[in-house]
Amino acid sequence: MIIRKAEINDLTDLERLAGVLGYPIADNTEFAKRFEKISAQPEHIILVAVEDGVVHGYIESAPYSTLIIQHVYIVLGLVVDTDFQDRGFGGQLIEALETEAKNCGADQIILNSGERRHLAHEFYEKHGYELDHLQKKFVKILSS
Repeated sequence: MIIRKAEINDLTDLERLAGVLGYPIADNTEFAKRFEKISAQPEHIILVAVEDGVVHGYIESAPYSTLIIQHVYIVLGLVVDTDFQDRGFGGQLIEALETEAKNCGADQIILNSGERRHLAHEFYEKHGYELDHLQKKFVKILSS
């Protein structure tokens, strides 16, 4: 397995993995446009885990700064193919992200994980992440 930065040729696998994560991609063209825009941002990190030429996992992260918080990266997504879980793919992705984030000046990584994702919580704790606090997520759809 190798960990590397995501490339445009990985889009089909990234779309499939987004579905594994619970976010099926309905519009391939829009997904490709978002990938091109996001991957052009040098501090936005998308890493993939590849074995035998197939992407079996990815992690996405970006800088997170406010007036109060700085030098932080937030994990926006981490997914590994179901058949490839418990084989070290996720661990290597998160370790590679930590290295990339440090190289970009981060001193902390934060992430959110759905309340029901108990196996994911165990994974994060195994890799040194601690539960900071519980919160509720509020969303308002802005109409045009």
